[in-house]
Formats: sequence, structure tokens, C-alpha cells
Amino acid sequence: MVHAGAILGTRFFNPAKFLPGTTGHLFFANNEVDIPCEKPEVTMGQGVFFLWTWGAYVEVNGNSFKNVSRNSIESLDNYRDNEGRGQVFIRQNKIVTPTAGCPFPGPTSYPNGIVTGWFLDPAGGQDPVKYSKIVVMNNYIEAKGKLSAGIISMAVGMTVVNNEIILGGGSKSKAIVHTGSHGFVADNKIRGSGAFGIGAMPYGDIQKPPVSEFMSQKWV
Repeated sequence: MVHAGAILGTRFFNPAKFLPGTTGHLFFANNEVDIPCEKPEVTMGQGVFFLWTWGAYVEVNGNSFKNVSRNSIESLDNYRDNEGRGQVFIRQNKIVTPTAGCPFPGPTSYPNGIVTGWFLDPAGGQDPVKYSKIVVMNNYIEAKGKLSAGIISMAVGMTVVNNEIILGGGSKSKAIVHTGSHGFVADNKIRGSGAFGIGAMPYGDIQKPPVSEFMSQKWV
């Protein structure tokens, strides 16, 4: 079961397929999201989750997140509409991850600060007709999990600037992971220690387990 602060988009209401023409401007601003749980390893924690929007101006601004067992801010597979409209801005948020989280869809996925781009349709993140402009800037993130990432970028042309990331989870944590091309990553401040500060790598390294494996897990 999902343990979430806010869910926006059509994915959870119509999981069978994307529904174009169903969303407009979406703002999530100045909220405090604190969702602790007894068993973070089996809880799908999501602070604010945007998936399958259409032509939306999405802004996540000035929020604070803590105790989110998966991804504090997650914005994935957001489509431009037929007129080319669609933008995602994630800025001026404060995130402190817990030390343990939910390992779904893979062991690199807990607990992260910001995950944005394309996941269900990876090719969409390379198609300028589909993908929205995405900007991640001026966020403060403490990544405390042993496999945590501060920011994961999964699209072409992502802008990641002026963020402050503190790694406190150990030698396998990561500050910024960029899996697309033509990204602009600049003026970020990274402190602490981990696997790397900024890494560029192919999306194919992120593997999703079979649906049967996911369904066999006991989620709370």
C-alpha cells in the first residue's frame, strides 16, 4: 500500500493506460510532509508523487519532507500536450530522508530525495514531442540512507542547478545521478561522503523486478 503525502496525475486512478487531456496546472507549495512508519523497508512512502500528467505546469516549491521511506518528490512520465505545453519545476524544497526505506523497484530506490524524468516509458524521456521541460533548483537535501540518492534525473535536457546535498548514509550513497543526455548540472554544493557526487550513466542500469515479484511482497 502506498503511504503518501499527495498523489497527482492519472496513474493510480487508471493504471491500465495513460489518459491524455486530463490534467492542467498543478502546484504543491509550502507544505510540511512528515510520514513516519514502523516498517519503512516494506512501506511505499511517497511525499508528493506526479505521474502521467498532460500539458501540465507542475510546480513543487517551498515544501519540507522528512520520514518518507521511498522518494520525497517523484515526478515521472509527464507529457507535453498537443500544443507543446508542459513544464516541471522543483525548487526551494527541504528534504531529510530516513536511514531506511522501501527497495522498490530496485535496491537503488530507497530512500531518495528527488526522482524525476521518465520511468514507465523510458523512450519518452528522449522524445522532445513528449517530455516536459524539467528544472530542479535551489533544493536542500540530506540523503541519510546507505543507498540513498539526493537527486535522480532520468530524461534528456534536465537542468539541475544550485542544489545543496549532504550525503550521510555511507560509501554507497550518491548525490546526483543523471541517466539522460544533454543535461545541465551546475553550481550544486555537495558535502559528506559516498560513492560519488555526480554520476552520468545509462538508464538501462536501473532494472525493474517482474510484476509477480512485486505482488508477492507484503506492503503496509
